[in-house]
Amino acid sequence: MSLSTEQITHREQDYQTIAQLIKFHNDAPEQLQSLHTLAERAGLSEMQVQRLFSRWAGISPKRFSQYLTVQDIRVRMNGQKSLFDLSLDAGLSSASRLHDHFVKFYAMTPAQVLEQGKGIEISHGFYPSPFGQCHIATTDKGICWLAFTDPVTQQESTRQLQVEWQNATLRRDDAQHQALVDRLFDAANQKAPLFLHIKGTNFQLRVWEALLKIPGGQCCRYEDIARQIDAPRAARAVGTAIGKNPISWLIPCHRVIRGTGVVGHYRWGQLRKQSLLVWEQGVFSK
Repeated sequence: MSLSTEQITHREQDYQTIAQLIKFHNDAPEQLQSLHTLAERAGLSEMQVQRLFSRWAGISPKRFSQYLTVQDIRVRMNGQKSLFDLSLDAGLSSASRLHDHFVKFYAMTPAQVLEQGKGIEISHGFYPSPFGQCHIATTDKGICWLAFTDPVTQQESTRQLQVEWQNATLRRDDAQHQALVDRLFDAANQKAPLFLHIKGTNFQLRVWEALLKIPGGQCCRYEDIARQIDAPRAARAVGTAIGKNPISWLIPCHRVIRGTGVVGHYRWGQLRKQSLLVWEQGVFSK
């Protein structure tokens, strides 16, 4: 469905207003941004601001302010200030409120965010698969990374893994996981349980969990995932979360396509996405 000129103009205006409010928050992160304050800053009524956020991102202004506050604190968590002091700087009444916000948005406590994989050893390697070379990494809790690569992109995939687990120790072993990789792509051995060790925001985890419920050999739309996680207006945010999926194939983000039926983009290449879908059609149709 194509958008009219008027609809496009409204979307641009919505974005400009949202960008202005984000700048307002960045300029004064120590001030709690109430609905009244946001409305006053945007030159709108409180009801108009509520509708703006619902229309643009499917979230409330309160959740928007909370997320930006936590995001700002996360950037400034360098060990030089206590969590209590950071909470007060952000206008929060206590460190316990900061803890609750971090669990809500990042599904991790502030301490876990600071650790960023500290004390964790990650074994990783590169292996052949039916869809080209794959890069797999595991911790003692399960698979934490699965990407498709080639000899040219091996180094970049390793860099992305290290960014994902900043303080973890990476150890390359191209022999350790061969049996695991063989099992992953064995269509006759898909029922035995596998364990994943992933981290992300609360929203990302909800999206990835929804992806796991898409039956093999079938596709759904971004809008379908948004409705499944009770955020029907957040299809765009769902697409962003899907693009951050660290576990290809097992968390089947390749099964999500555009509402028009077009396969669309894929973190590991559109041709590979098409290959995955065609392969699954053959496997699951049996």
